[in-house]
Amino acid sequence: MEIDSPARVLQAVADYPLHGGNLEWAAERYGLELGCFLDFSANVNPLGPPPGAIDAAREALRDISRYPEPDSRSLKTAISDFLNVESETIMPGNGSTELIHHLCRCRTPKKVTVVVPGFAEYERAANICGAEIFYHRLPPQDGFSLHPEGLAQAAAASDLTFVCNPASPSGRLYYREELLPALSACRAGSGLLVVDESFMGFCPPDEARQASLLPEIAAGGLVIITTLTKLFALAGLRGPGCLVSDAESISQWEQAAYPWRVNVVAATAGTAAMADRGYLLRTRELVQQWRKGLCEGLQMTGNFQVFPSRVNFLLLEILDARQKAGSLCDALGKKGILIRNCANFTGLDANFVRVCVRHPENNARLIEAMKEVWK
Repeated sequence: MEIDSPARVLQAVADYPLHGGNLEWAAERYGLELGCFLDFSANVNPLGPPPGAIDAAREALRDISRYPEPDSRSLKTAISDFLNVESETIMPGNGSTELIHHLCRCRTPKKVTVVVPGFAEYERAANICGAEIFYHRLPPQDGFSLHPEGLAQAAAASDLTFVCNPASPSGRLYYREELLPALSACRAGSGLLVVDESFMGFCPPDEARQASLLPEIAAGGLVIITTLTKLFALAGLRGPGCLVSDAESISQWEQAAYPWRVNVVAATAGTAAMADRGYLLRTRELVQQWRKGLCEGLQMTGNFQVFPSRVNFLLLEILDARQKAGSLCDALGKKGILIRNCANFTGLDANFVRVCVRHPENNARLIEAMKEVWK
């Protein structure tokens, strides 16, 4: 476990945004209209929102003159059914980012361990709270393997330990047995293991059952973060997302939160999305199929190491020393194609980029554009 100073945390990389999907930034940088871009930088479902969710959102607009439910009670019930957990163990919010920051404000941690590379908001939330940040690094040359006992030692010395599963940006899935030693260490002390499962819904159900820590929430020491922004392509509505933990902790964090967090349109669309089980079946089948084709196409260029992924994106290591992440992103951006520069992920460098999985014709366009850049 290694420490970094707050000054090092989340430094910007050559004017690139901290997160993907920033079309306004791209339009200004590359001089193109917003609608011209093919966006591979944001990890949302390539199928787009479920049709029922769009219809529900339109219908909900009729009710925007009234306040939403202060505690999102109806949404909690829908999430409870979807995740198969008790409603009192759920705290809804706008996406996952708001809830990550709220958790840190409530816990006021002094020491935070972040498994890296990982979502930047774990570090940012801890830094804002004045916590000392430690990094538990998973090296690319080791395939981002998780070493359970090492993570358990880090968790034992921390107030909060953040890990993303399936991991972003690597796409690797960790099974429950790999995380249980860290959870036991948290339970033996006073720490919390915080597992972000926002991409778990893209995994086949049998894999998700073997990986998710949701069955462990009642015994304490654990927080699960998840959001509907990725799986149901509801990023513009900010989810909704939720924290899942033991009922006593959720009650305390709810009391410290503000009411009306989730607006009527987001709550209604999210509820409709979770009810569409056919959409989930299509998503898992097609994303797996399209990911395989994209992976093979990128490997055939000979310019990348493509890391195995179980979700809707691929992490690439650039093998050609003549090209770096920034120059590749800019070359593609000028062609109206956006990918994610991963140089600002702690634990990665200027040799890494990430692409989401899209429809096969879009994926083919990306591969051809990659070939043109190297010509």
